[in-house]
Amino acid sequence: MGSGLTAVNEDKDRKLAEEQIGIVFGLYQSKSKGFRTMFFATATFATLIFLIVFYPYVTFRGERYQLEANIATWNQEQTAALRKASGYPPVMDELTGFQLEVARLWLELVNWRDLADQAAKKTQVLSALKQRLHDDPNAGAWARGQGSPPVLSSDLLERHPELVGMRDEPCAWHAGRDWQRCKLAEEISTWHDKRTTPFRYRHPSEVRAHSFALLADRLDGLSARFDRWLLGKTESWHTDIKTVGTDLRDETRNFFKEYWREIHHLKSDLARQEGDLNRSASDRAKWISEHQQTIAHIDKQLESMKGLQGISTPFGELPVGLNELVLLFPLLLATGFLAYGSALADTLRLRHTYHEFCRRQDRAHTVFTREHIALVAPLWLDPLEPLMRRFIAWAIVAVPALLFVLAVLLLIANRLLWGDFMEEARLANWMYALLYLLGLAMTAEGFRRIHVADRAYRLDLEPIGEDAASDETLGPGPRL
Repeated sequence: MGSGLTAVNEDKDRKLAEEQIGIVFGLYQSKSKGFRTMFFATATFATLIFLIVFYPYVTFRGERYQLEANIATWNQEQTAALRKASGYPPVMDELTGFQLEVARLWLELVNWRDLADQAAKKTQVLSALKQRLHDDPNAGAWARGQGSPPVLSSDLLERHPELVGMRDEPCAWHAGRDWQRCKLAEEISTWHDKRTTPFRYRHPSEVRAHSFALLADRLDGLSARFDRWLLGKTESWHTDIKTVGTDLRDETRNFFKEYWREIHHLKSDLARQEGDLNRSASDRAKWISEHQQTIAHIDKQLESMKGLQGISTPFGELPVGLNELVLLFPLLLATGFLAYGSALADTLRLRHTYHEFCRRQDRAHTVFTREHIALVAPLWLDPLEPLMRRFIAWAIVAVPALLFVLAVLLLIANRLLWGDFMEEARLANWMYALLYLLGLAMTAEGFRRIHVADRAYRLDLEPIGEDAASDETLGPGPRL
């Protein structure tokens, strides 16, 4: 009697267990089907919208903004370059006039017949002066050729009033060729200082201020070297000390040639700079024209996408434009990922429960083996599968999440979260930033739910009996 009662109870338990297994298996199939539907719908929708709408639209708008920014920058540079280039012709005209002055001064100073006559008269004047000063206690030594020119003291000027005019004359005590050299040095130095002093003033023209200051420094050095040579302080005024000048007329002509050549060098540099500016301006004009053509092409592409502005539903057309769709697309991806991630986590838990019931019913592990479980209740992310297949499954499941990150990065890279594009949006940019943070949290939550369910299932798969012996590759991969 007792054994019969025990058999009846065992039969009831077995039927109850089978009924529970059937219920769990039915729930698993229903949840698995829901996951497959959501996953394929989300992945297909996300991939198609991303490739056909989101990526082209975002890159077109970003490229257009970049082209407009480049054009604005080049227009500013163009205006500055043309304004600077307009300052070159007046400066070069002024330098041409300066060269003419140099040539005119050369003709005036190198009238050697007049200089020779003046030098001869000066020699006669000094000879007569030496005779008068021959016995003077202060100037007698010089008059007799035994000393340097006397100091024009008040006593000497009282005795010889004719010396008063020599007090302010630098070349007064020179005669002959020395007087010629001194007179040339005086005239050239005076003219040079008078002509180049304005070069050191500040000028409103950047070109004139910089170039003339540089020219003044070069001409100062040249004039100073020639002046020292004329006064006998150096053997040569040339940069190369080996070149020793002897003929006064030839060396003076060479000096004015060098003076003229320095101005010519500056004119050549300015002409080259002006040419460079004009060429760069021409290049910028060409770039601007090409960019404008590209913008026109992009505008045509954007115009062709206007058909996506209205979204029709059974309840009518949604008041959402293409800009809002693009900005909300990452949030839709995150929402879809969280939805099917939650479904996958539920499917994992139901499969885990079904597997556990089967193990309890078949403690010998002869009927419900791992291969049998994987075949009867296939799962996309199956803990019973090898590591490589699981990695591939994880990668496919994560596609919408990866597209979410990529979409946000594209919006940032193309500067669509600020500036002109946000003026066309209905929400403020900080609100979209909060929505993207929410999307990031939803994506992380989806991963967390899948990971928790998957980890719990894997930790429960400790090798037991026949299961331990069949821990090998389980054949075909997950089937949806």
